[in-house]
Amino acid sequence: MLKRALILAFATLLISNPVAQAHTALVSSNPKSNAMLKAAPKQISITFNEDLIMISGKNVSKISLSNTIGQVKLGAITINKGTITAQILKALPISKYKVTYRVVSADGHPVSGSFSFMIH
Repeated sequence: MLKRALILAFATLLISNPVAQAHTALVSSNPKSNAMLKAAPKQISITFNEDLIMISGKNVSKISLSNTIGQVKLGAITINKGTITAQILKALPISKYKVTYRVVSADGHPVSGSFSFMIH
């Protein structure tokens, strides 16, 4: 009897609380994570499986770039559907670089992460 009641309670819980949809995920980046580049890229672009949004007309999504010396100044950051792009203002020297991002997806959730690439 108790077993039947537990099964019924669990089934009711599943029906009344459907599983939440998965959040936004990184699909690709340019440069790719752990890429070994012979030449510096002119921009960084990161594509997600969902559109990114602006809040009150403002771009709240960010990309930053750093190496062993410190932060690299980036130019304009734009959003086109699920892709965020940052322009690189100056040629990058040989070094290992870390890209850090924080974006807001269409479902309103912030998504953040990082990846690295190297110029040799």
